[in-house]
Amino acid sequence: MKFLRHLLGIKKIDKEKNQCIRQKTEAHNIVKEIKQYQKKWLQNVQRMDTDRLPKQALQYKPKDIYIYIYIYYI
Repeated sequence: MKFLRHLLGIKKIDKEKNQCIRQKTEAHNIVKEIKQYQKKWLQNVQRMDTDRLPKQALQYKPKDIYIYIYIYYI
């Protein structure tokens, strides 16, 4: 955002909202794009067979986490 403000010649004192600056520069909200990408990836993994590694990793839940922590610190 700092770069976009500098590009437009707007200072922080002007108190211009980030959304207005994005509209003026026609910049996209990167957080929104990342969330859309994550949603598409999750939908893709959910369609996979259960024997595929990404689906297994997504569904993995450790059984005895305290044992793993205890062994790690010994």
